[in-house]
Amino acid sequence: MQVELLSAKVTGQILTVTIRYVPGENASFASTNYPIKEVSYIEDATAKQYSVLQDESGLYLASPKSNTSSQRRGEMINLGVSSSGGPKIAWFKFPAPPSEAQTISINIPEVAPFDGVAIQQ
Repeated sequence: MQVELLSAKVTGQILTVTIRYVPGENASFASTNYPIKEVSYIEDATAKQYSVLQDESGLYLASPKSNTSSQRRGEMINLGVSSSGGPKIAWFKFPAPPSEAQTISINIPEVAPFDGVAIQQ
């Protein structure tokens, strides 16, 4: 499966990162399953790392989450992609980097890092 970065956009004090999982040409089905707490970005100029935001009840601001609601703090991204179902979108919300930040590097389990990503303001 191929993973594409669609956007890294700041709105107010929140950075939203959107990615797309695309099925491989020769695969009928592929899946991924990883803890949201392992998703992060690094502000390149300072090397400061940021984690996915959580709401007041501890749920991560990300989607699509697994259907297991019993693991609030251990939430997982669970995504299956089939050649017949087409691409799937996942997104994550983070605290925005400082306004002077030019680029970030995005780290997602099972995916090569997206380095030097320009931030859309």
